[in-house]
Amino acid sequence: MNIEIDKIISLFKENNFSDAKKLCEKVENNFSNDANFYVLYGAVLFQLDQISESIEKFDKSILINPKNSDAFYNRGNVFSKIQDFEKAILNFDNSITLKKNNPEAYNNRGSALLQLYKFDEALNNFNKALELNINHHSARKNKAYLFEKKGDYNKSVNELNELLKLDKKNFEIIL
Repeated sequence: MNIEIDKIISLFKENNFSDAKKLCEKVENNFSNDANFYVLYGAVLFQLDQISESIEKFDKSILINPKNSDAFYNRGNVFSKIQDFEKAILNFDNSITLKKNNPEAYNNRGSALLQLYKFDEALNNFNKALELNINHHSARKNKAYLFEKKGDYNKSVNELNELLKLDKKNFEIIL
């Protein structure tokens, strides 16, 4: 790793996105051919709600390395945030094609599908996320929400009970 990249990651983890952005701007020329740098830069901009700029950085990452699953995954998250669920799904599809064992990508694709009322496809994605990580809280919670939207309240409650089993002391987990 590089000292500047390490510093950007540290600032990101500290939620100091403004300083992370400033450092990204300062060192961008040094990393102009580094797809992973642009994923990090895009993630910083996403946290600052600079949506179009964030998409540009993920686009640049994909241009440099079309097999960068993280760029597709993060760009999918941006499209989900702006409620362009079709584009989000396409990006999660690409991410999953490149990296089949990412439970977050399946969960987030499931969430986008759920927003489009594609319940069966969404459920399949939540189940795949749980297959990859049985303790995936968001996938379990999303499954409960899916069953609630379908009017199957018993299954919804069962999923919430499973969620509570994962973290018995934290009742806020189901909120």
